[in-house]
Amino acid sequence: MAEPGALLVLDNRGNVVTQLAQPDKINGPWGMAINDEGDEAQLFVSNVLDGTITRLEVSFEHGSFAVVATPLTIAHGYKFGPDSTAVVVGPAGLAYDSASDTLYVASELDNEIFTLQGAGNTNSDLGTGNVVFSDSTHLRGPLGLILATNGHLITANADPSSVTNSTAGPSEIVEFTKDGHFVRTFSIDSAAGSAFALNELCEKGTIQFSYVDDTESTLTIWRLMH
Repeated sequence: MAEPGALLVLDNRGNVVTQLAQPDKINGPWGMAINDEGDEAQLFVSNVLDGTITRLEVSFEHGSFAVVATPLTIAHGYKFGPDSTAVVVGPAGLAYDSASDTLYVASELDNEIFTLQGAGNTNSDLGTGNVVFSDSTHLRGPLGLILATNGHLITANADPSSVTNSTAGPSEIVEFTKDGHFVRTFSIDSAAGSAFALNELCEKGTIQFSYVDDTESTLTIWRLMH
């Protein structure tokens, strides 16, 4: 049986500083996004065991780490439950756009991408927010989610057995705009359930895009010029 789990806080040498274990607010953390504000940050955490999103306010002042406010549930109502191939499914990947204070949520079992407007400033529960991308031709249990350097969103399909209304191919990575227009897709593996975590960095004119193949247990890195 899946248990609530915790968030581990590590220093830059990989040592555990502390862990955050609050079953009423951290209940199966499945994805996280960070709003970096220098000595402070907001952590957005998706909880796969109860279909909620939690926001935590934390401080890094003087080299320490502390939660500086009561953790707040800012969203709820996403579908969640056990899955024979993915163990458990629910709200997963998160991507935060600080320019518009918008949190994007990849919800596996809903098979949709949601937006939470005002996620960094709200003091109330926003429900599920609004659906921004729903496309059963290309989505099949979206798990990993990032906001790419070109302003688009990219998600990774986990292909859970509980998502049955999709015709998407196996292990697809899907790109779409923030207003929900499909851009492109490609499969990273012929085996279903391989697409998992994603990342993208931009440094000195080079874009570094990476993804995890969960079937092969590999990390692939592409370096692309602007």
